[in-house]
Amino acid sequence: MKAAIIGSAALEYNGGAERSATQIAYILKSLGYDVTLFSPEPFEIKENIKVDFSYINNVFNGDIFANKFINKISNGVSIGFVGLFSFKNIYEKIKGYDLYYFMNPNFLFYKSLKYFHKNNVKPEIILGNHGTYFEILNKKFYKKIFSGILTSIIFKYIKSNAIKIQVQNDFQEKFYERLGIPDELIYEVPQCNIDFNNYKIENNNDFNVLFLNKLEQNKGLKCLEKLIKKSDFNINIAGYSNKIDKLRNKYRDYNNVKFLGYISEEEKYKILSKSDVVLNLSKYESLSVSSIEGLASGLYLIGPNISGLNYIKKDLPDSVSIIKNHNINKYIKEIHRIRSIKNDNTEDYPKFRENIKYEAYRFFDRNIITNSLKKMITCNKIKNNNISIVTASLNEYDNISTWLKQIQDLIIQKDIKNIDEVVIVDDGSKDGTIEKVEEFEKNNPPFDIKLIKRNKKMGTVNAQITGARNAKNDYLIILDCDLQHPVKFIYNFVQMFNNGFDIIIGSRYINGGRNNWDADRGVISRVATMIAHTFFPFTYNIKDPLSGYFLVKKELISNLYPYNFMYKPLLYTLIFNNKNKKYIEIPIEMMNRVNGTSKIVTGYSRTILFYFREILIYWRDNLKLKIKF
Repeated sequence: MKAAIIGSAALEYNGGAERSATQIAYILKSLGYDVTLFSPEPFEIKENIKVDFSYINNVFNGDIFANKFINKISNGVSIGFVGLFSFKNIYEKIKGYDLYYFMNPNFLFYKSLKYFHKNNVKPEIILGNHGTYFEILNKKFYKKIFSGILTSIIFKYIKSNAIKIQVQNDFQEKFYERLGIPDELIYEVPQCNIDFNNYKIENNNDFNVLFLNKLEQNKGLKCLEKLIKKSDFNINIAGYSNKIDKLRNKYRDYNNVKFLGYISEEEKYKILSKSDVVLNLSKYESLSVSSIEGLASGLYLIGPNISGLNYIKKDLPDSVSIIKNHNINKYIKEIHRIRSIKNDNTEDYPKFRENIKYEAYRFFDRNIITNSLKKMITCNKIKNNNISIVTASLNEYDNISTWLKQIQDLIIQKDIKNIDEVVIVDDGSKDGTIEKVEEFEKNNPPFDIKLIKRNKKMGTVNAQITGARNAKNDYLIILDCDLQHPVKFIYNFVQMFNNGFDIIIGSRYINGGRNNWDADRGVISRVATMIAHTFFPFTYNIKDPLSGYFLVKKELISNLYPYNFMYKPLLYTLIFNNKNKKYIEIPIEMMNRVNGTSKIVTGYSRTILFYFREILIYWRDNLKLKIKF
């Protein structure tokens, strides 16, 4: 088996991207792959770089965006456009692999997926999301410019290829969730190749603040300069560049600032061991290597409000301080606070640092990350034949217990073995609905109950998509819990389930189906169905495209954008999953609500108005062939 790692890793730099690529390469080798790392960057490989896999740099030298000069003046951004105009030549160099690991979502990734899709080539694909390339979307200005490009172009084929996605932090995970990627394809594994055993903690009499990072504008150069001017503590700056040289010349008379220049790995370990605080001043970081190295040495981490540091702080709240808007006075205040901890608790301070190291070790040590990456690479999401029931609730106190009891009785009486979960998304019930569900759960029903509590009403579509994404099974039965959808028909869905349909629709309008509504509401339903057929002609052969009672593959509904205040989940699912999907209608009976009031709207005129708005939104986004977010 052959694996290709494709990204911007230039091994001679030995930065975060390079360590990530190397770690992935050795994991793939350990799993029996013949590994090749392709780097688009045009650099000479140094003689002292020794790797046990194939490393081909400057592989995209025919592409204008990989030009050394263009890459330099664009500060690396141009690498993201490699393959935009020269993919055919590039593909000849990277073709024929069984597994592709793309380090970033860029045009080369998009072009590759497009080619695979068009030519029915089906290698295994993993998308890595490393470094600052992705993180520009965390800024409002760049998000407005690039989010449309990423949605409509870069990720156009991502769902049809069902690739695995390795996210580095919460921001990335939420991005892909909004894009509609099923949860089972997203792996939260923060790439980190830090062996905590190499990092020591040593006593020191001084208080040392360490900056261990590339000095560029987006790495916090201006912020560091302000800190130097206002600091009354020692600052050690490790690394070498022209910008460091300029800072050295400018602040050579500052006794508390040391410019260490280029340092070896051994020197770095020693400096880290005798420091107290590590600074990360970057504007964009998915997960900073220097930050993790500081934590591995028991250093307190201080940095700006960026996704990578927020992710670290989530798991290590007592080891990280986030400073908003690069407020220099707040940086200094936090540094003074850590210095006070050291001065006031001299005997306990080593324990303070050891605790930082231990807590970070549990999440970011190389061996722990390696095991997670191995599971990600080797995991084949085995589709099960179990079914989750998904519903939306809002003030259903008078119905919810009866509904759950009916499901329980049906499962027992009909010996239904493959329904093992009920997912209830509650939109802020104030009448005791939640307490009723929790009380029922205590009786150990023959299915798990997953209750998702939200604090405001957001609509049926939003709730059911949320429920779908949180369901554990690959197939779902969607229905209302207000008893208008008789529970007995669940058995009919289960009987039809094994025939390989993607969607099974509970229909009121085929032979055997029935709508027990009053005449006015029945007419509105028929007219609404006719409108749906008019706007979406492909639904014409479906008698009841507005049914709220249906069985569906999880991936078909969980990949949708969760619009607020929409009420036609089946129509939405059909519109955006209408190609090569097998569906069938089975008869159901629709009952009138006995208790409570409708979750939609009151008054026929408002119902019609809301429906037209919903149809127009679906129609607009269907024309664009994308889901906006």
